[in-house]
Amino acid sequence: MSRRDILITGAGGFVCSHLAQGLAAAGHRVTALDRSFDAPTRARLAGVRLLQAELDAQALARVPDPVDVVIHGAALTSDPAQLGVTPAAHIGLNMALLFAALEFAQTRGARYFVFISSSGVFEGQGGLDHLAESTPPEGRSAYALAKRMGEMALACLPADTMAGLTFRLGPVYGPSEAVRPSRLGTSLVRRALDMAAQGGPVTIEHPATRRDWTYAPDLARALDTILRAPQPVTGLIHLGSGEILTDGAVGQAVAQATGVAFETPDPQASLPRTPMTTERHDWQRGFTWTPFGAGLSDLMAQERSL
Repeated sequence: MSRRDILITGAGGFVCSHLAQGLAAAGHRVTALDRSFDAPTRARLAGVRLLQAELDAQALARVPDPVDVVIHGAALTSDPAQLGVTPAAHIGLNMALLFAALEFAQTRGARYFVFISSSGVFEGQGGLDHLAESTPPEGRSAYALAKRMGEMALACLPADTMAGLTFRLGPVYGPSEAVRPSRLGTSLVRRALDMAAQGGPVTIEHPATRRDWTYAPDLARALDTILRAPQPVTGLIHLGSGEILTDGAVGQAVAQATGVAFETPDPQASLPRTPMTTERHDWQRGFTWTPFGAGLSDLMAQERSL
């Protein structure tokens, strides 16, 4: 089946709105569920069926049949203290969202369940050059534990009833990135562009930190490739470009592209962060990721056109 009927939870957020927009553009029928869609997101998702509601059984009952694929991205990503909840409540809320989506998918007979996880499951594991799918995650924060528990739940799905796929995301940048109640921060790329828009300088506090950067519109193209594969792609994938740059290189690229000054207080300063790479190339079939320079140019061109 080339065209799928897809439900995406958390589709008002940065990553999942890009998934909804890109998968709809690829010809899939998409229902986007979130408790809130701001006006710019609604405009970008014109042509996508929007369902604004809390993710629960009552809201899911309003999703029309058929449903072939459920992509679960709804999550609380900010620290529990920022949201005013305990770590236990934070984990419980995230797991309740996952189990509601899983139960819905199984009840409706969906053929694919995709769980969006995060490099946060590693939570600063040091001493390694990179983190692959075979690297055991050791994160202990509420967010990391909820994602790890979600990954384990997907791994337990009976293979003969529904294909389960978990993909972990590293740092993502792209158009339409903004703060929202469940995501109180933005990427380094977005912050650097905002500094440049205010006249600069672009100041990078931890220039030696290494990250793997992925352009947000690529994620829908990648998932479309996976969904169109002759055989279901299952298991765990680090879904991203694998292009590793230092924060300093990112800041310098933004400063150069915008014509402002670049500053760093300590050229050696680094956060305890290890970038992700992938051992899974079985699904790609010629798929290519957007290089960082090209993604930055495209992002800036889109913003100039607004």
